[in-house]
Amino acid sequence: MAEVEETLKRIQSHKGVIGTMVVNAEGIPIRTTLDNSTTVQYAGLLHQLTVKAKSTVRDIDPQNDLTFLRIRSKKHEIMVAPEEEKEKEEEEEKKRKEHQQLLTFVDYLPCDRHFGFSPQPQFTDRNTTS
Repeated sequence: MAEVEETLKRIQSHKGVIGTMVVNAEGIPIRTTLDNSTTVQYAGLLHQLTVKAKSTVRDIDPQNDLTFLRIRSKKHEIMVAPEEEKEKEEEEEKKRKEHQQLLTFVDYLPCDRHFGFSPQPQFTDRNTTS
């Protein structure tokens, strides 16, 4: 996270930079230096555009990925650096495996060691008299 902070500070320090914004995969702003209404507007619109641009690049060449998107108008320039999907998928897969391993470990803990009772139910026959 420190690397991200340093990068954002470095970008923000450049002359002419109005603001920086970090959004998650759903387009929800996580960190911004812009006011709330501008952040919400830009995040929503740029998310839609980025998703469409990624899709377009993949449609042209399924082995390719969008790495950077630059939009220039007469007044402003917007630069979008989307996170690589492979890295995100690998992280999610790793977390999922760790979660599965943890669940497997928990599933195989003997209950009697931790709770003082056996998980096996004890049945008695009601028809028998003692």
